[in-house]
Amino acid sequence: AYQKWICNNKVDFIPAELPGHGIRINEPFSQNIDDLSKEFAEEIAEIVAEGSNIEFSLFGHSLGAVIAFNVACSLKKYIISPVCLQVAGRHAPQAEDPSSYKTSMGKEALIEEIMSYGYTPKELIENEEYRNFVLPIMFGDYVLGESFKYNNQNISVPVLAYYGRNDMGADKNVMRNWKDITTDDTFHIKGFDGDHFFLLDKDNNFPDILADDMLRFTKNKNSYETAVQKTFRYERGMI
Repeated sequence: AYQKWICNNKVDFIPAELPGHGIRINEPFSQNIDDLSKEFAEEIAEIVAEGSNIEFSLFGHSLGAVIAFNVACSLKKYIISPVCLQVAGRHAPQAEDPSSYKTSMGKEALIEEIMSYGYTPKELIENEEYRNFVLPIMFGDYVLGESFKYNNQNISVPVLAYYGRNDMGADKNVMRNWKDITTDDTFHIKGFDGDHFFLLDKDNNFPDILADDMLRFTKNKNSYETAVQKTFRYERGMI
């Protein structure tokens, strides 16, 4: 989904693949979001240590939003901080999950949840072979999401929240709560036409907007070389 973003001429987008997905399909799923976040934080710390004046942000969509937040918290160990946190399509860490689906309901009940996001064609879900491949992956992601526990963690950088105007699970009111997880005074929120997957709509030009917003917080706002955008690759329900 983010492959085309890599070609952006404003910042470097670096997609992060979750275990059990894509090129990491043969790896076991992560079941603990804290462990996963620490792994990503360690990799980011290594990249920053190798570079010179590297500035970066963390972006996450849906489950990726809380992963990005958790990574930002984990980076405190290395005395490293993103210039801002950019999130989309998910309720804030301290808020109650509005989804009616829980993994205790089993994998088959997950089908209705997937369909509610409106992106996966019904014909695919009804295909048994496809369904048998997809459901374990989706189920594993929900298990990972449920492993997150909010213990009053916060960050101290600007937060930028984005939402699809037709995303019933993460509308403006839901995304506005992200302002409470930062001690920084800067919080911005932007709405776009579309549903949960508004960021994939070419008409929204979301990658450029994401890059421009991030660059506002870098020290050298005109330098492509010093602006590194870390994009955490995850869209719940996207196949």
